[in-house]
Amino acid sequence: MLDKVALDIGGSLSKIVYFHSPDHSAPSPSSASSSSLASASEDESNDAKVGSVRKSRQYSDEGLQVLDNFVFANNRYGTSGERDEKLALDCTIRGVKGTLHFIKFETQRMQGAVNMMSDAGLSNIIKELVCTGGGAHKFDSLFKEKLKVNFHKEDEFATLVRGLCFLIKELDDELYSVEILGPEPGLDYRLSQTLHPNLEFPFILVNVGSGV
Repeated sequence: MLDKVALDIGGSLSKIVYFHSPDHSAPSPSSASSSSLASASEDESNDAKVGSVRKSRQYSDEGLQVLDNFVFANNRYGTSGERDEKLALDCTIRGVKGTLHFIKFETQRMQGAVNMMSDAGLSNIIKELVCTGGGAHKFDSLFKEKLKVNFHKEDEFATLVRGLCFLIKELDDELYSVEILGPEPGLDYRLSQTLHPNLEFPFILVNVGSGV
């Protein structure tokens, strides 16, 4: 079994992604804040390159049940944590059908979030965690000391590109274009859904973070 959980730690918000598949015995996807999940869109040579990392992150059935209990017991966590059910995304990754669930919380409350994870017993399950963002460095020692979890740090923009490739390749209704109809941007516009777009390189990716 491969990664199911990944983390992105931004300046304002931190985001957790969890891939839940009904059949826990099936091989799960590589995950990421978009990171390893997106690598499902890449070729086998990249899979081989990161294979040694993936092999170390495996979960028992009991461990997966603990993860499920933590994620689905509620959609609120502490004072700022929230799982937005509207963002849940059904998809198939590496032949496994499941749902991506997204949890966000304020980065300034990281200590409380780590304490909650520890109390839930996640430190006994997760030993290595794919992580992106500046917080992957800032909070590295906190996760090691409190949860005994090592971060596998990924480049943020590289994972964003792979995540976009994943969306284009795997999903039909996640991309749209905006056409400005009037002289005042934002006042008169039309959205057009882009179905089965062609993935053409090069392209420009602009990331607008939550801290703006």
